[in-house]
Amino acid sequence: MLLSIALLTSAAQAQFTVEAESVLSAATDPMLLGGVGEPTVGVDSVTGDFGMFFSTPVIEPGCVEAFAVGHATSPDGINWTLRSTLVLEPSGSGAQACGAKAPAVVVDGDRWRLFFEALDSNGVRSMKAASFRAGEARRKRVMPTLAGVHHPSIAIRGTDWFLIGVDDNDDIVTATSSNGLSWVVDPGAILTRGVTNWSSEGLNTPALTCIDGPMFPWVLHFGGHSPNEAGWAYAVSDDRATWYLSPALEIWADPDPGWKSWDLVAAGPEFLAFFEEEDAAGLGQIGVASTGIWDPADVRGRVCSP
Repeated sequence: MLLSIALLTSAAQAQFTVEAESVLSAATDPMLLGGVGEPTVGVDSVTGDFGMFFSTPVIEPGCVEAFAVGHATSPDGINWTLRSTLVLEPSGSGAQACGAKAPAVVVDGDRWRLFFEALDSNGVRSMKAASFRAGEARRKRVMPTLAGVHHPSIAIRGTDWFLIGVDDNDDIVTATSSNGLSWVVDPGAILTRGVTNWSSEGLNTPALTCIDGPMFPWVLHFGGHSPNEAGWAYAVSDDRATWYLSPALEIWADPDPGWKSWDLVAAGPEFLAFFEEEDAAGLGQIGVASTGIWDPADVRGRVCSP
């Protein structure tokens, strides 16, 4: 079903204040010398600690470009401990010959479910999934039925899984699942390129979050770009059938590169944004911003109340 869009001219415009420009970067560890980007963040359901997955460029013979996915943990969202090994790397052959990028994580009980783009030696990308438990050394990979959808963001509500991603036309689309493995992509797009004056060339980086409350429990932050500028905004919904747009949170005009990608988690009424931007050397680094004073006890992942 094609979802309708209504403009919220009076929407409260939440402003983000940067708390840390760089919590992970090329300077963090030699393993990240190519820079870091595309962060996705979950919250451990037992300890309350943050877990971040991210992409980093690597060198792989036979690949024009190759990527790996790394992992870090934090008790407070600011101070991070990097895992000593990468969790997803180029496989040398097959669908993941040139590695993995664009991770998206959701915590399902004691299991971290990680969706990512696999890259083959011809540059063809496909969506795959891995699952992790604390202390597990092995990963189970499956191929979700998500042809033509990339850069996903995923939430769980009861027994229903919801995904928002970008299609091959750079519009934002949705999909649903009962188990996180087999997906049905909804027809039509919920947001199309040109929905704002700074997104004429496409939309990007959808980040789906949920908040407990009777009004608008679904919150979608997204970005877009046009020939001379880029920006980001958010939309809210109470039923995922009608979305109400905010004014732009920020617009970056060329040559300012702005934020390249981001992921968000809710903390009570506030939001934390983990964003990618370029450092002085032009390499990706990950920083943290928030909309206000937040309590770590209020931080939640993307498992939403029924």
